[in-house]
Amino acid sequence: MRDRLATVIRWVVLGLAVAVLVRTTSGGCSTLPAVGTPAPAFTLPDAWGDGTWSLEAFKGAPVALVFFATWCPSCRAELPEVARALAERPGMKVLLLSDEDAPHVGAWLKGHGYPIAAAGRAGPAWQAYGVRVVPSVVVVGADGTIAYAGQGGPSLTDALRMMRKE
Repeated sequence: MRDRLATVIRWVVLGLAVAVLVRTTSGGCSTLPAVGTPAPAFTLPDAWGDGTWSLEAFKGAPVALVFFATWCPSCRAELPEVARALAERPGMKVLLLSDEDAPHVGAWLKGHGYPIAAAGRAGPAWQAYGVRVVPSVVVVGADGTIAYAGQGGPSLTDALRMMRKE
């Protein structure tokens, strides 16, 4: 019994050591692009059924890319803040990016009363932007470079505050 317990303890300690090493060398779980780097291009289906969205559509204007999922409680809690920010500042550009089917995302947003620009099937954009956690937010400046990147609830508040000032 002691030998089995000692073996289990060794494996647990080894696993923790590997986890710490991976987290330390990868910069944590975030692989979002660095501020000042060029924003990766994308073209994705519009969730409302109106064609496609691309980063090129926002050329010359800052845009907040909000990586979200309809099933994510934190994402759901943040959408009223996005809607409020867009109502206060109609020229503000925000695009929700979900990896779910575009028609599902559009129907969900419509059903909850959120007339926010959104794209579905955004897996390639999630990969290009290094998104591993929802919600994540990336603000692309008017010059096409990353102006802000963050993940979790406070990141959306920070990004929207930044967008309101521009």
